[in-house]
Amino acid sequence: MNYPDPIVVIHNEITDLTGTFTAVWALTGENMGPFSSPQMISNKTNPHSVTHKLTLKEAMRIQQALQSNRIAEAVAQSMGGLFVPHCSPTSTSEQCVMSLLLRIGKHGASIGPMVDEALDDDYIDPKERGEINEAISGLETKLADLKLRINRKFEAEVAGGGL
Repeated sequence: MNYPDPIVVIHNEITDLTGTFTAVWALTGENMGPFSSPQMISNKTNPHSVTHKLTLKEAMRIQQALQSNRIAEAVAQSMGGLFVPHCSPTSTSEQCVMSLLLRIGKHGASIGPMVDEALDDDYIDPKERGEINEAISGLETKLADLKLRINRKFEAEVAGGGL
């Protein structure tokens, strides 16, 4: 499988902006660094450059300035993974709903082995019972959060004429 080159993604992310490198330089804080000029950003994000290299810290600064996860997503994909952002409690974006689903799946998958282990001796002691109940309560909380986000997303789409 071919994964996107993170440097190409960064370059495209910047060139998609109006004002491109100058705009990013302004967003990264100009005098606060890490870049001394728009040209430095251009050089370091040029996918064909062999002399100028973007550091991880610089890439993170660009991502923070652009308020975008495209760079982190490209890095995660290049490693065969997936970037899952942390979301605000009220966010209804697709990424946040999927992030919550992944956490629910992970949390729910841990309950089965816990119950299986507790039943190995045909007796669930008070400690095991407490741990299982706590895990189920945590899952119920995450499911209630998912339900709330889905309903908010639906209501927003109906109000905005999305459905």
